[in-house]
Amino acid sequence: MKTLTVQLQDGERILLSLETATTAQPHDVLNAFAALLNTDTDAPSASLPPTRISGKYAPLADYLKTLEQPSIQLTFPQIEHLLGFALPDSASEHRAWWANDVTHSQARAWTAVGWQSSDVDLTGKSVKFIRSPHGQAEEAVSDTPAKPVTFVIGGIRVPITRRRRSN
Repeated sequence: MKTLTVQLQDGERILLSLETATTAQPHDVLNAFAALLNTDTDAPSASLPPTRISGKYAPLADYLKTLEQPSIQLTFPQIEHLLGFALPDSASEHRAWWANDVTHSQARAWTAVGWQSSDVDLTGKSVKFIRSPHGQAEEAVSDTPAKPVTFVIGGIRVPITRRRRSN
């Protein structure tokens, strides 16, 4: 048995501290956390498959993935052309439709490939997409918790609550 110590910090503030005995190997723990957080680690064995986007907003994600510039302004008609269908009325009526909230399928598409929506202009019917730092979507944390995730390794169940993120 080994002792597994996990500590999650935000600057100086400790968000999570866990210590337990486990038979899990260190590389298994790193790989499991990398998969859970959908990020790379420095561990050589922690290789993740490339992000695959499916669903009706996948064509927008595929297009954004091909771009090299740090930002792009797209009109709603341009986005509809990429998607092959009309955006819902709520996209033209509610700025929240464009929020970087991964509980919504449209936002999951662009955030999964490392982009964020920004500068939504409902009158001019356009939105700017900006490349997220380090290719990962940066989203502001809201106070609304999302569905909890249970992380299991070495027979130990650790409930992790992800915070919903919004613009």
